[in-house]
Amino acid sequence: MHPPSWKALFRKPYASRWKGVLVGGLLLSSLAGLGARFELLPEGLYAVLLSLTMPLTMLTLFYEWDITRAIGKGLLIFLFLIGIGATVLTAIINTRLGLFGWKAALCEEPIKALPLLLLAYFPRRFPSPLSGVLMGVCIGTGFMAVETLCYAYHLGAETTPDLTILLLRSIQTPFTHGTWTGILGGILWAVRGQRPGWCIFGSWTFWGALAAVIALHALKNALGVVVYLDALSGVLMVYTVKRAFAETNPTGGETP
Repeated sequence: MHPPSWKALFRKPYASRWKGVLVGGLLLSSLAGLGARFELLPEGLYAVLLSLTMPLTMLTLFYEWDITRAIGKGLLIFLFLIGIGATVLTAIINTRLGLFGWKAALCEEPIKALPLLLLAYFPRRFPSPLSGVLMGVCIGTGFMAVETLCYAYHLGAETTPDLTILLLRSIQTPFTHGTWTGILGGILWAVRGQRPGWCIFGSWTFWGALAAVIALHALKNALGVVVYLDALSGVLMVYTVKRAFAETNPTGGETP
């Protein structure tokens, strides 16, 4: 299949619903914020909605990009919950081992990769690299949503979430966890076609991809908001998606 252009990826027939999710999420968050200000709604409701808006927008976009439709909505919800669980697990491990700042990437990226490694053993069920990208994005966005909420309350005043943190991390969503795990998922599926089963672990491409996303994550934690670093993550993701399109038949599966 000929891969679509970069601009075409964000328009029909490849994507359209993500815009509705984005606008709807921002509208609901704003209404919840007004309701909280006048004490009509709980204080934390707008924080939850805002922390979910960008991750769900990103997830919707990649769901539409997976033209094979090999992944049902039930599995997407399950993987999103897996991402949430990974946030809790890594928080416990990081705290006990003292892995803070850039060191957190050494724990978080491998743990997010584990579900992908398990799913890679079902080649007939999930044949396309687009599915690998989508599943990685799903896990990563679940992780990002909860982490954003935790940061907002940790840095906020007492029980009030920090709105600046919520907005900043929402804007950063397309360049963080969902992207890093999505890149790894796409590369893992490409490697799986060449090295089935446990042979994946003998691939330098797989280990190089894992090291790359760990490095991107570590640099992000160490340097903060860096435009060039975010651009690199975005470019790598677009490259991974377009390569996955090129390796996917229009009717589903990989090209021979």
